[in-house]
Amino acid sequence: MNPVEASIVSKAEDYRRSSYQIYLGLKESDLINDSLILASFSDDRELYKRFIESDEINKELDQEIKDECEL
Repeated sequence: MNPVEASIVSKAEDYRRSSYQIYLGLKESDLINDSLILASFSDDRELYKRFIESDEINKELDQEIKDECEL
């Protein structure tokens, strides 16, 4: 699920099959509109990056996924 934890890449922004690079402003896309998500972070890409990379949110999301799979 997580390319960093799976040792596919060392940094999340290096994983090419994700929209993460677009949200960080490293890549552009005609298909993805990042404004809605970034508006939740006052258009601060660094704040978004810290949120995504925080251990706390990752643990919560992993647990939610595990709980859903058990249903």
